Amino acid sequence: MKRFLLFVVGLLGLAAVAAKLLLRSRIDEDLDEADLAVVLTGTVYRPTAQPFIGATVLVVAGAADIDLTQVQPAPTGVELALSMFGASLRVTIPKAWNVSVDLDQRGAAIQYPQDTTPDAPWLRVIGRAWGAAIKIARA
Repeated sequence: MKRFLLFVVGLLGLAAVAAKLLLRSRIDEDLDEADLAVVLTGTVYRPTAQPFIGATVLVVAGAADIDLTQVQPAPTGVELALSMFGASLRVTIPKAWNVSVDLDQRGAAIQYPQDTTPDAPWLRVIGRAWGAAIKIARA
């Protein structure tokens, strides 16, 4: 059993290192969309796009901090598509934004503002979060 456990841990470590080497972020603060890959590290992303549509975010055994306070949301709102495994994410949004969360979560802790404001932009968070901690807070 001990050998099997070591094998699994080694395999997961090898997969994480391979992902770190192969996956690249496509981020530019002025682009209306972003692809953020964070593996075994931490990163801060502060887009300033006018308008900002959203981002695809992959975080594996790492931490990401996304600050959306400087963006102008698209007419349909902003969407974050998450894939998180053993990771943490903090998202800061403007005070008037609404938040909608639809995640496949297993062992995840998610905190977000649940009150809504009429006619305010929406942040939609979708995807999966396994063993993750997610905090969405207003500025």
